[in-house]
Amino acid sequence: MKKPSKKSELKSRECLEAAYNRVVEENKRLRELVNLQEFRIQSGIDSHLITADIFQTIVNSTEDGIMIEDEEGTVIFANGGFVKMLGYDSSGEVIGRKWTDFFSYHTERKTGAGLETVECMLTRKDSTKMPVIVTNSAYYKSGDYTGVLTFIKDIRNRKDLEEKELRLTQRASHIQKMEALVTLASGIVHDFNNTIGVIRGFAETGICKSRGGNNVDSDLKSIIEATRMAESLVSQLLDFSRSENTERHPCNINDVVEDICEIVERTFPPEISIRSSLAGGSLSCMADKHQILQMLLNICINARDAMPGGGELIIESNVVSLKGTGSNAPEELTGGTYALIRIQDTGEGIPEDVRARVFEPFFTTKPAGKGSGLGLAQAYGTVRGHGGSIRIHSVEGTGTTVEIYLPVQPETGDNEKMPKGKKIKAASAAHGLTLLAIDDNRLMLSLVKNIASLNGINLYTAGNAETGLRMARERANEIDVVIVDQRLSGTSGLDLCRELKKLDSNIKIVLFSGNEPGNLIVGPGALSDAFLKKPFTADKFISTITALVE
Repeated sequence: MKKPSKKSELKSRECLEAAYNRVVEENKRLRELVNLQEFRIQSGIDSHLITADIFQTIVNSTEDGIMIEDEEGTVIFANGGFVKMLGYDSSGEVIGRKWTDFFSYHTERKTGAGLETVECMLTRKDSTKMPVIVTNSAYYKSGDYTGVLTFIKDIRNRKDLEEKELRLTQRASHIQKMEALVTLASGIVHDFNNTIGVIRGFAETGICKSRGGNNVDSDLKSIIEATRMAESLVSQLLDFSRSENTERHPCNINDVVEDICEIVERTFPPEISIRSSLAGGSLSCMADKHQILQMLLNICINARDAMPGGGELIIESNVVSLKGTGSNAPEELTGGTYALIRIQDTGEGIPEDVRARVFEPFFTTKPAGKGSGLGLAQAYGTVRGHGGSIRIHSVEGTGTTVEIYLPVQPETGDNEKMPKGKKIKAASAAHGLTLLAIDDNRLMLSLVKNIASLNGINLYTAGNAETGLRMARERANEIDVVIVDQRLSGTSGLDLCRELKKLDSNIKIVLFSGNEPGNLIVGPGALSDAFLKKPFTADKFISTITALVE
């Protein structure tokens, strides 16, 4: 074998030495890189160097839910927070299912840019519901829609707080209502006793006159007038005993102002003179009349308390047109037509440091036990809830003016007025009908009997539900209409209506009561076909009956 030359050996040695040096330099560089990466991982300055295990730990440590779904809506990832919210034991029970299995809203996913936030209910493993806020964000790969990343936040604590706040608000409203009711009742009790005295007095003198063969028409007319006064008093009390449910209907603000003027004239001390001025025409607003009445009464009570030595209370209604924000218009109102109610007193006025706090709940300058401080706070909530505005102008020592703006609605017309000739037609249509009246009030049955005999109506009466049901069964072929009192001893009128409908689903039933029907369902296919409010006139009784059989 031929030995290598010295020249070639030298060249090989040089190559090996160069290679060795390169290896040493590369090892040195690699060690520097390793040290740098370890530093970066430890300091957290390079997120790309965080391992999958570390990322998984971070995602699963949050209590909020995180879910990823693919382009077909199938869940491909669920963190521990989401699994816990759902009540499952592992993510394997969630992954592979559709997102619609868990959420109460089923809208199409938006594949465009931006976030979508929805408040909805989450359906848990045990079928219970949990309120959550869901934030969705579509994600893409190489420009193609790939799926949705969803964050889920449990808001049960927030809902609990909202419910507690609502209960406190309702309680505060009830306290404020009771304060107003005390003031209202103190004047109404006096007038109601007067009215009862008038009715009884004229009834007694009428009996005496009739025994002597004298005409008793004037006494009877006086009794009718007194009952109208009593009905008005009861109506005012009912207005302030409504439930908290808001029922808004077209309402003439002038009528409301007249009602509040009547109330304060009756209940306020004579040292306070009441003056009113109404806008021409009808100021129709979509409003809850009972809330507006309660609000105005509380404002008037504040005015009364500001005039302990007497003074003047002015209540006015006007119509104003606003063109938007301006120097004179409340800044929270947009342009349009508004009913303006202005309540002005000549009392002590409001100090400057107090004016800024008058709408705060429970803030009051009255002595302990003289007021809860809820009147104006409730007034503010009522007005803003109706889309209006309330402002107070006051200078200490010169009185206070409260201005209330409520948006005006187009008039819908008055359909309650009975056309001429309607009463005669109704009376003639009632002639020959057969009625069954069921009421445990003997005097009410006597009244119905008198009305029936004067209008040629055949009448059966029953003093309790059991007797009424038996008569309805025995005389089913004769009876045209059954009249049922809403409150009967031992049962309710509605329960009796159900039993009557079981006898004959086509039977015509009139439910009558001294209370409003409230949320009773009245009409075709319901438990009763019509409602008649006590006290009623003979004309109203006849028209209600004939409307069902015509």
